[in-house]
Amino acid sequence: MGYKQVHASGHAPRADLKRVMDLSNAKKIVPIHTEHADMFGSLTDRPIEVPKLAG
Repeated sequence: MGYKQVHASGHAPRADLKRVMDLSNAKKIVPIHTEHADMFGSLTDRPIEVPKLAG
């Protein structure tokens, strides 16, 4: 039996994020699971809504 290790970081390149946002029909973009939500505004003309943490 052979062994193969596979890893996916889950990090999308900026160009891919821009493409997904540009091709979507979203009325607004809500970035989640990111440390740099403020950077999304430079990738699209769509409104960006950054969620606020409760508490």
